[in-house]
Amino acid sequence: MPPSVRAGLPVDEPTDPRPAIAGLARGGYLSSSLAEWLGEWLGRLDEERPAVQEMALIHGDVSAGNLLFASDGSLSALLDWGDAAWADPAVEFAKVPPRRLPPVLTGYLGEPRALTEEGRHWVARVLWHQLSWAVLRLSGEPVPDAGHWSAQPANRLLELLRVYAGGLAEPWVGWMRSQRLP
Repeated sequence: MPPSVRAGLPVDEPTDPRPAIAGLARGGYLSSSLAEWLGEWLGRLDEERPAVQEMALIHGDVSAGNLLFASDGSLSALLDWGDAAWADPAVEFAKVPPRRLPPVLTGYLGEPRALTEEGRHWVARVLWHQLSWAVLRLSGEPVPDAGHWSAQPANRLLELLRVYAGGLAEPWVGWMRSQRLP
């Protein structure tokens, strides 16, 4: 990437949501025991993520509406680069509904027979971002007429619950269930 393009990109440094969890508990959005539990879960995921993450150019809004397909069904363009940033590549998957992550990550990482160490790190990073965004959205204002899966304040957290309660295929279900709270 040319240095002039790189210099014009915002840098997306992940925000640790654990201080926000304490604020949610103080504000009455969470009980103190749930806040502690959530902080411990994020701590476990944080330990599973690699300490140094290689930053990359991310689109920032990969969704069906931003994909252009050719008549033969092949992807021909990724549209709307307004949310592009220099970030951990796992951030790219934060807008994917959690129940859709296994096929998306399988397409990105390759078909897993059993999650490799690298695959586990990827899933931990993606899940950390999903959970972080869910926590940071909880105290937000509702948007009753918004149709996006994550528009409502609790939707992200409930989508994560749906993943844990639903039936994911192996090996994803095994890894996800291993990430249950301490």
